[in-house]
Amino acid sequence: SKVGGIVAAEETEHIFRLMRDRSHDYPAVAPDIWSVSMVLAAWTRSGNSDALERVQDIYDELEAGDFAGAKLDYVACSSVVAFLAKSKRRSALERADQILRRFLDKNEGIVGKGQYDVYGILIRAWIERRQVDKANSLLLHWEQCYADGKYVPVPAIYDFRVVLLELIDAGDVERADAIFHQWQKLFASGELEEG
Repeated sequence: SKVGGIVAAEETEHIFRLMRDRSHDYPAVAPDIWSVSMVLAAWTRSGNSDALERVQDIYDELEAGDFAGAKLDYVACSSVVAFLAKSKRRSALERADQILRRFLDKNEGIVGKGQYDVYGILIRAWIERRQVDKANSLLLHWEQCYADGKYVPVPAIYDFRVVLLELIDAGDVERADAIFHQWQKLFASGELEEG
């Protein structure tokens, strides 16, 4: 139930913060990244209208290093990005985009095949909101991370296709042509992933 989800999220965060506060005297109870991930998951599943703000606040604390022993990782980043991208608020989508870019600009890349679709989730969220510039920019960022040798997969055919079609619909022939040629180049090299 929605009420149960809210209570569970609040209680999970309360225990987590107790662990953090007590870790000064008892280092063995210091929360780690798994503890943070549990709190984030509890809020994302809560159905609470405050969940967007709580998730962002906890992520900010994690990114700032406020939780000794809990180093930001891609699992936490991708779960927050996916949660924000699925919301109906433009501000949350903007924040999701910012978090993903900042994480990948500061880190070597991502780990785990199941985790990387967060780029696709965010691109499709921009497309659903008819924000082709944002989707195109994110696709180009993804490509650049891949070209720079960061541990990210090559963009999927589907993501190229949705951005290409939106650029064509918008009458942006120049950018559509550039995306199409990049798509062809990656396809010819055998690097482009299905999907």
